[in-house]
Amino acid sequence: EPANFNPQSDVFDKKMLSNGIVYGTTKVEEPDVFSTVYGEAYLNPSFTMMTQLFNETGIKLLIANSKVSADVFLIPDSVFHNAGYSYNESKAQFEYRAPGSSSSTTNSVDDDLTRIVSSCVFYSPFKEIVDNLSGKGIVRSGDEGTEGEYMNYDNMTIQTAGLMDQGTVAHITATKQASNGTAYYLDKLPVFSKNDPAYHLKQLGSDASSPFNYFWQYLSNSTVYSPDETKIIGLTGFTTLFVPDNDAIVQAVNDGLLPGTGTAPAMVPNFNPSSVEDKELVRKFIQYHILDGHTAVPDGRSSGLYNTTLKNQVGDALTVSLSGSSGSLTISDNYMRQAHVIIDQSDHISNRCVIHLIDNYLKYSY
Repeated sequence: EPANFNPQSDVFDKKMLSNGIVYGTTKVEEPDVFSTVYGEAYLNPSFTMMTQLFNETGIKLLIANSKVSADVFLIPDSVFHNAGYSYNESKAQFEYRAPGSSSSTTNSVDDDLTRIVSSCVFYSPFKEIVDNLSGKGIVRSGDEGTEGEYMNYDNMTIQTAGLMDQGTVAHITATKQASNGTAYYLDKLPVFSKNDPAYHLKQLGSDASSPFNYFWQYLSNSTVYSPDETKIIGLTGFTTLFVPDNDAIVQAVNDGLLPGTGTAPAMVPNFNPSSVEDKELVRKFIQYHILDGHTAVPDGRSSGLYNTTLKNQVGDALTVSLSGSSGSLTISDNYMRQAHVIIDQSDHISNRCVIHLIDNYLKYSY
């Protein structure tokens, strides 16, 4: 760790002695472990679990370095305990006790807590957004090169997909400026959702008047949907759902991309077709509207080709192209047709997923 004082302006005396050099300084040398955002947890006895998690996940190596810019959310021990999490000193392990239960478990606890604490750290370029949370928007944790959890912020409140499921938000109760960023103190655990994106799409699309409704009806009757689990079969990791609005779905029906009844151009959707061929049309259509392994929002940071969950006969993923700037996102399909994210009805967060409404359907070349 290098010295954190200026050798020209902060040193007033220099002496060569028999076994070394002594410098007199006008500034106390603050170790990174104390002066950084990590130190805000490390020096506070109310944040022992947060400190332990930073240490065990390796996050400390970055946020305790004054040369690495980072903002963090800090959660006190009392909030962890109220949510059922604790650290067993005698067994040196994290444990979870469900409400009303008399016993604790360690099953998936480390993974859950790692995911939670990872969602509390923001590096550039997302740190610059978190520097000012007085407005309203969407931001994700981590850095540019890795996927992270998206969350909404609104005038110093935070809502993750898990908090959304609970119908609540986390409030920022205080802030503290450190040498490499800002520490925000939260009054609730920023939990992730354990529900599948289909669960949140159902909430968006169940109402017959919803612009998500036609896509939801096709999905809920499709071969890639599990009604018992409210789950889209085959989704893993980070995803993005591009949902064509009802008008775009009707156009897809009349263009032969989805099953319908009647005669073009006046066909209407058949949401629950019986033939294998029509069921395959629905499957391909849905899978081509889901990005595989990437979450994209209209922030100008997603550009280029991305895989969808639809694969051709030899197992290669079909792609779409993304482009845009802050406040816009355009998707180009295999035929170079374009669809645009409808901003005021998009950015719906889910389990490692963001759901957008788009103004056109995407056409694949199978």
